[in-house]
Amino acid sequence: MSVLTSKNSGNYRFVLKERNALLWLVLLIFFVVLVVFFDSLKPTKINLAYLGDEAKDAKMTGTNVKIISELNKPEPPSVWKSFGDNFSSPVYLDSNQTDMYLDDVTTSLVFPPLYSWQKKEDCLDSGCDLTSSARPGNFLLEKEEVNYRADLRSMPTPWPVEVRNRNIVSASLYNLGEQQMASFVVDEGKEERGFVYFLNEGKYEVLISDETEAEILTKYGRGDGYIAIGGEENNFIIFYVGYEIHAFHYFNGELIDISNFFGLRVADDGFYPYIIKQGQGTDTTWYILSLEKDRQRLVKLWQNGTNYIKGSLDLSFQLNRYLDNSGGEPVYIRPGLNKGELEFILENAGNAENLESPEKSENASSLWTFLDEGFDNSKPRQAVSINLNKKSLAIIKAEIRSFNVFLDDTENQEKNNIFSSDKLEIYLGDSLDNFLPVNFGKPIKFNGDKYEFYWKVKFENSNKNDYSPWFDHINDLQYLVYL
Repeated sequence: MSVLTSKNSGNYRFVLKERNALLWLVLLIFFVVLVVFFDSLKPTKINLAYLGDEAKDAKMTGTNVKIISELNKPEPPSVWKSFGDNFSSPVYLDSNQTDMYLDDVTTSLVFPPLYSWQKKEDCLDSGCDLTSSARPGNFLLEKEEVNYRADLRSMPTPWPVEVRNRNIVSASLYNLGEQQMASFVVDEGKEERGFVYFLNEGKYEVLISDETEAEILTKYGRGDGYIAIGGEENNFIIFYVGYEIHAFHYFNGELIDISNFFGLRVADDGFYPYIIKQGQGTDTTWYILSLEKDRQRLVKLWQNGTNYIKGSLDLSFQLNRYLDNSGGEPVYIRPGLNKGELEFILENAGNAENLESPEKSENASSLWTFLDEGFDNSKPRQAVSINLNKKSLAIIKAEIRSFNVFLDDTENQEKNNIFSSDKLEIYLGDSLDNFLPVNFGKPIKFNGDKYEFYWKVKFENSNKNDYSPWFDHINDLQYLVYL
């Protein structure tokens, strides 16, 4: 009995040891599984080729691989920013890189203009023998002498029904060869509206009215406007100027709105306009001047070898500087003998010492010429912005959505067609050493490792000095940056 008890006791101890060993094995396996499980929750570390969105499917090479330590690390936040420049000042232009001329009156960039001022002769009479001149011109007036309604008495009656019983602010009558033109400016509430007509055998045939697609209607509530018309029968300009400007170019039956070539700075609270056309066909240049003695203006329009106007340049400051330095008072304006010449007759313009007697010097006059020599086409030119990324944020993408420049084709070169022209090249850059060409409406991508942003436009020159691009604006320039 005791033997059996002893044997059973030994078996029991063996089984107990075996069970304890098995339990420890299970615990060990559980611990290993637990360690493996928690380890699997950690981010996987891999080598990744970072080639940008456009190259995710490219083959990995040993030459362009950047190591990203964590696959699921989020990209830093980004935001789109925008910029625009209408060229009203040089503040956003790099003066060291830009060799275009900034006209802050018409607010545009053009090739550098060329011009000069020459005294032609002294005159023994106050009018420089104007009455015998075959070239028509105009006497300059004092402000109180200007009568915007003077032509009303010469207008055929009855007047157009649109202007009857209206308050007529101004009226004008012009002869363009055999074609006679008439215009009226009337009050319309707080604004002014312009009407323009062909006059044929005393009958008014409407060109611009309140029912035509083209219209002259002010929007600032400040009037005292006048319409001047100048040119020739099938090629002329209609020019309304008061506080603002509305302008149209009529060419062989087509009426083109050219108001965008002028702005409030050109109007400068208004003046009494006078239009001169020089040249023929595609070789035409236009000048808009003032017939007021104390408000001299000179605005040039050119066509770049086309039938249409392609640019405007305000030379009023330069003209007034020449007039002041000449020491005389302008009394008469007329076209010169050659294209690009404008003649001014000045009274008492520092020429008394050249006359024979002091008596004649009291009313002495002299003939002066403003010489428009075109533009400097001696080399290609460019315009470059300053760094627009003022907060030094890493730049990723950029796109131009609004861009306007006139070159030499027959249509307004705007948006996508301008980007394919051989007359200019357009770039965006994340440094002055890294500019990329731009296609309209398609964003360009940068590496995101630079912290500056620029635009650059290069213009080809011409073999003719009467050519210049007219760079109107670069607006809605979008660029994406990391915050």
